[in-house]
Amino acid sequence: MHFTKTARTALSLMVAFLATTSVYAETIYGTNTITIETNEAIIINFFGPYTELYIDGKYIDSDMFFGCVNPRLAIAGHHTLTIGNTSGEPTDALLTVQLLKSSVIKTLMLPIGGQTNSIVVPEGRTIQFYDLPSADIYIQPAGSANSYALYGSSRLSESGYTHPSATGPAVITISYTGRDSAGFVSYYFVTTPKVEAPTDLIY
Repeated sequence: MHFTKTARTALSLMVAFLATTSVYAETIYGTNTITIETNEAIIINFFGPYTELYIDGKYIDSDMFFGCVNPRLAIAGHHTLTIGNTSGEPTDALLTVQLLKSSVIKTLMLPIGGQTNSIVVPEGRTIQFYDLPSADIYIQPAGSANSYALYGSSRLSESGYTHPSATGPAVITISYTGRDSAGFVSYYFVTTPKVEAPTDLIY
């Protein structure tokens, strides 16, 4: 992971700590750019109310996650994450992240204008999502003609579940209709019945 000069200074303790453990949190203040390398991922534990996010230069509207209670977001490499602010005041941008040396987490980018993607969940595996943006996600079990609503932006306030999971075999379809912002979905697979996160983070 590479940082701008300010971000490298803010995260120097985190890099040292990673020599002995896999997880350490650090808060980044002000405008910065983080490069997330291949086989790395960051967990976003918190972002300030005026914080703007850009992945690979593409604007991510953080308001799409405000329906989540205490959102936990993840971005797996290789990507760049730029932190800005909407107020114009540099002191209004802050982000708390954790760095993982892991290739378990996957990130699927959803472009501006919308796109439909599919994820195959193998038999005996469970897919666990991190908190999700405004998208509609359906799951179709193997051998079934029916698709079931796993997550829907229109039902977000009703269900309350913003990081769903499901066990295969099945195909998951993600429909995103973002007009002004790109989106992203991050997830990982676990083997059933041992349902554990890849680190000591997460729910």
